[in-house]
Amino acid sequence: MAVKDKIEVIIISYNSCKMTLDCIGSVYNTSNGMDIGITLVDNASTDETLNEVRKNYPLVNIISNESNRGYSYAVNAGAKDKDAEFIIVSNNDVIYHENSIEKLITYLKNDPETAVTGPQQVYPDESWEYCYGRLPGIILGLKNLLLITSIQQNWQRLKWKKKNAGMKPIKTGYIDGAVMAIKKVVFDELNGFDEDYFFYTEEADFCKRVWDLGYIVKFIPDAVVTHIRGGSSARMGFDEKKVHQFITSKFIYCIKHFSSLRTRIYAGLEIVHNYSMILFWKLINLLFVKREKQYIKSKIKVYKVLALTWNEVLGKYLRSELIENKITSNKLKKENI
Repeated sequence: MAVKDKIEVIIISYNSCKMTLDCIGSVYNTSNGMDIGITLVDNASTDETLNEVRKNYPLVNIISNESNRGYSYAVNAGAKDKDAEFIIVSNNDVIYHENSIEKLITYLKNDPETAVTGPQQVYPDESWEYCYGRLPGIILGLKNLLLITSIQQNWQRLKWKKKNAGMKPIKTGYIDGAVMAIKKVVFDELNGFDEDYFFYTEEADFCKRVWDLGYIVKFIPDAVVTHIRGGSSARMGFDEKKVHQFITSKFIYCIKHFSSLRTRIYAGLEIVHNYSMILFWKLINLLFVKREKQYIKSKIKVYKVLALTWNEVLGKYLRSELIENKITSNKLKKENI
């Protein structure tokens, strides 16, 4: 079924000229006659991104932000006043495969209950990439602790090696924000992405609100894109600053959607999970030969940083909660309540 409805692809860029050009090119090369417009929202790049896009793709609508105000802000700026029936939110380090956009949009068009769809992401070597999952919460914390999440991911990876044999579209908590196809009417009803999130977890928050509105989020396994990872964020290996930003965003999500008790339980489960993984990899370190030692040490380092960061952010949350309770208590006393 040919898609004739207006589609707007909103690409967010920051200092990644070549990747941005490749991403735009892949959208045009796989458009297959669809009515697709592209809006590039640039978060104050200092390289040649804007000049090169203007030169190579003059039809692309460009929004140039004076400063980097975050992913959510950029998405909302790109979607503002667009008359498209569907929008696709896209990182600039994405290459669209043949028919990928059409499959995402066709599913949205044919299913009135589904408001968001997402593709299977693969790395440049075509290996499977994790790109959807359960929303943050106590159940996810338990699944992480019991290694159920890891088992499920490895199972999906195995199925991908068999080219997603038998996989059908599935309901999922959230779709990774690198590529999200969204019904514009639902996007507008939710007032877009929540700009309290600078980077990370904004897609989970959006999908949570989609579910709360009564719509469905679905993963479409036969729609495939290559996600290079590290386009705008510059792939520099393990970055402790980004880990802190990621976990802080998780807490913002918890504060918005959970009670204080649920937030504490979820954070506690994540802390226990990370410390248990440190013990696991230390045990593996005792068993494996020297050539594996460096890899194992890197895993231990990652889980240590995760555990310490969860502890730190939880501590800040508890202290702020204590201060807030004291202020409220003092106010009530003054008012003789």
